[in-house]
Amino acid sequence: MAKEKGFYKEAGLDVKIREYEEGKDPVAMIEAGEVDFAIGRSSLLLHRSKNLRLLAAVYQSSPFVLLSLSRNDIADLKDIRGKKVAIYDSVTNMASIFAMLKAEGIQQYDFEVILQSDPESSVQDLIAGKIDFLSSYLSNEPYLLRENGYAVNIFNPKNYGFDFYSDILFTSQKYVRLHPITTEKFYRATLQGWRYAFNHLYETVSVIRKKYNTQHKTQEALLYEAKVLRKLAFVADVPFGDINPVRLREIANTYRLLGIDIDSANDFENMIYTPPGNYTLALEKSEKQYLNKKSEITVCIGENRLPVEGVVDETPTGMQNDFLQVISTMIDTPFTEVAYGSDGSMDTKSCDMAGLLFKKDSRAKNLLVTDPLVTLRLFIATSVDKPYVENISALGTKKVAVVKGYGYKELVQKRYANLEVVEVETPMQGFQGVVEGQYYGYIDLLPYLNAQIQNFYSGILKINGDLQVPVSLGFGVKKSEKALWHILQKAIHAIDAKEKDAIVQAWLFNDTQKQKDIRFLQKLLLFIGVVGLLVLYKYILSVRHNNALRASVKEFELLMESTLEGIIIFDMEGICIRTNKMANQIFGYEDKEMIGRHALELVSQRSLRHVKIAMQVKNKEPYEAKMLRKDGSEFDALVRGRNIFWKGKQIRISTVIDISDLKKLQYDLQMLNRQLEDKVSQQVESIRQKEQMLLHQNKLAAMGEMIGAIAHQWRQPLNVLNINIQNLDDDYEDGLIDRTFIENFIAENSRIIQFMSKTIDDFRNFYRIDKVKECFFVREAIELTTSMQSAQFKERKIDFEIRGDDFCITGYKHEFQQAILNLVNNAADAVERTGKRGKIEIVLENDTVRIIDNGGGIDEAIIDRIFEPYFTTKSQGSGTGIGLYMSKVIIEKNMGGRLDVQNGEEGAVFTISLKGLCKFDFPEQKRTRTASCITQNIAAVEAEAL
Repeated sequence: MAKEKGFYKEAGLDVKIREYEEGKDPVAMIEAGEVDFAIGRSSLLLHRSKNLRLLAAVYQSSPFVLLSLSRNDIADLKDIRGKKVAIYDSVTNMASIFAMLKAEGIQQYDFEVILQSDPESSVQDLIAGKIDFLSSYLSNEPYLLRENGYAVNIFNPKNYGFDFYSDILFTSQKYVRLHPITTEKFYRATLQGWRYAFNHLYETVSVIRKKYNTQHKTQEALLYEAKVLRKLAFVADVPFGDINPVRLREIANTYRLLGIDIDSANDFENMIYTPPGNYTLALEKSEKQYLNKKSEITVCIGENRLPVEGVVDETPTGMQNDFLQVISTMIDTPFTEVAYGSDGSMDTKSCDMAGLLFKKDSRAKNLLVTDPLVTLRLFIATSVDKPYVENISALGTKKVAVVKGYGYKELVQKRYANLEVVEVETPMQGFQGVVEGQYYGYIDLLPYLNAQIQNFYSGILKINGDLQVPVSLGFGVKKSEKALWHILQKAIHAIDAKEKDAIVQAWLFNDTQKQKDIRFLQKLLLFIGVVGLLVLYKYILSVRHNNALRASVKEFELLMESTLEGIIIFDMEGICIRTNKMANQIFGYEDKEMIGRHALELVSQRSLRHVKIAMQVKNKEPYEAKMLRKDGSEFDALVRGRNIFWKGKQIRISTVIDISDLKKLQYDLQMLNRQLEDKVSQQVESIRQKEQMLLHQNKLAAMGEMIGAIAHQWRQPLNVLNINIQNLDDDYEDGLIDRTFIENFIAENSRIIQFMSKTIDDFRNFYRIDKVKECFFVREAIELTTSMQSAQFKERKIDFEIRGDDFCITGYKHEFQQAILNLVNNAADAVERTGKRGKIEIVLENDTVRIIDNGGGIDEAIIDRIFEPYFTTKSQGSGTGIGLYMSKVIIEKNMGGRLDVQNGEEGAVFTISLKGLCKFDFPEQKRTRTASCITQNIAAVEAEAL
């Protein structure tokens, strides 16, 4: 990344990178002058006599490990005996692995060594069982095996006490002597490139895939490798790239343990490169004692003041971090950087000192501030349509913004008294205020303005003037840490000016907007002089177009921030390049924290495959996915993605809506519906039971009336039987009894008894419970029901008549008879109350049954209520009020018909409309009606069974 990001170019170096070739010895290539710098392993110690110079160790721990598949016969390292082991390299380069084995009492002859050079084929051999163990790279083979569904055992030499360096950057002592400046520049630019790579993993992976992916690894494999190697490169309390002579001596002792020939001298300090500025300070005894007691020095830093100071991917970075690393090498004590408190105040318990700050800074109030380490100047940023400000005084009384608490307001007002200086809480408020026209410009340090405009406001804002106001920055130290203040004072003065300038320049863009405007103006004047008015005209059109474009960009920015959706802009590699505030809020990130992250970092593992597929679609319609917040929590989201061209390149705009609350409401609604359905079912069942109870009550009431009807029916035949029996003795005395008399006597009395028996059968059938629908004839059922009441009708002086043709329906016959009985009894009661001779007619016509009486009709005030349960117009004790209600239930609910009532000429008319009819043309087909009903009854029973 040092080459890709231009770090080498900025240092004035033209670097060509050669990929490692199998069989080539990097040490031999350095000696022969084929290359100037190379990467080696800890085995470089074996070449001490060749006068090598070790610049930096990229990995503090070697990624070489031994692995096997998880098998029953391999529980620990000692199970390697008798197994086949694939080794990529020689014993010298695999020394940490062989030392680990020897420490466990395992000799080389205890297992079979198989030399292999292709990692992929070795993995396949391990899966196939051709080998049992494999020396591997911690970031490569374990990933391949796990991706293929295999669990692995990893035996890491570090866990057994053998911790080797790896990927050591080195050159020859001769080259360092002849080219000290080039060596220093290469050293610093290379380490800067490594730091950038590890702080921007997704961007680095993208570059590797495009230009350096000779092994054709997938993006997921490269990301896995990068994350594993980052852990090996950055170790707490150890400067990045550090090479410790004590550890070199331990590594040399390991080689001796393996019987490998190595120089007996243990002085490796001369092999380690020390860049200029890594001076040894002349410290007082008390200062040395202070450092001996401190395992680390904690520094409070700001998170969002890059490139001066800041944190990227939880790793401190910026020019302040580079200065601290230089000082760390001077005092042999690491600095640990922690963020300020949420209110911007220094945590006096956690921190020994603050980072770089101005002595007028509010944070410096209770601190001892060192002499300036670096001096920067204040510049002003304005919108791109403003002319370059040659003299800041020319701005007059314009309103400008500075960040609160940094002491800049006092500096600016002291030099430019007419300016209206407004303090804002955060730099972002200042930048946004300029975009929205609240302020003419925003004032801050040049490096910070450069970084923010390049990252977020390119084409919208520009650096537009130098205030010529210097800001000297030094370290702030707690007053209780005065020894530390003295040490830092000495360190600051020990760093030479060139090194200070190199660090600052590495984080600065050299060309200011003023230089760009001057060059543009020169070209414009040249074109005007050569081409004339035509070019001027075109230029004016171009300016108008650019103004319109800037206005549209500004509108775009305002539109992004005015929507309720989270908007994230990705490049075509899936790297986030811009977000709106709503997106930050939804995912729980601070401003700019999402920049540089890959889209898949925001997706839950459960939706990863789904989102990957969706991202391949140019215009993806909205879909639901499980997303991931910064704190690791999942939430439901509605996502939409669209590829567009913006600023001359293709990007992907994704919108995200948090629908967690909606999903919860949907779930709660579903649960509520289920509970409601259960309650409705319970209520329906309760109503059904009540209706059954009412039906039973109605039957009991009807039973009493029917028993009375039977008593009337039996009174006359019983009288006849009594008279016949009394007359039998007289007939015998008169000699009238003979065979013919006896036969006539038996026949007449049998007919009477059969009539009485039929009455009992009719009564029993009437109260039989219907369970299955049957096809029955309506008139026949009515005649059977009313035949038992004929005697009562005569006694109550009611004329009863049934008219009309019979027809067939499918339903519950006995319930229908009960409804007829209720309606007829109701009509009889109404007629009887009039005191005159009554008349009841039942008329069958056009699939309807009408019960007509001359009982005077129903009061219109209550006619709409007569079918309500327990409503009755009879005197107390004379009626239950459920007869008409149950009749309506039977006809309408149970049989699917309709029961209505209206007043006729002389009384009430109840009309029953019936469905499901089977018609007959009487009288020709009347003979077949019984057979037809039997057929339909069989079909009804089968349907009910199904």
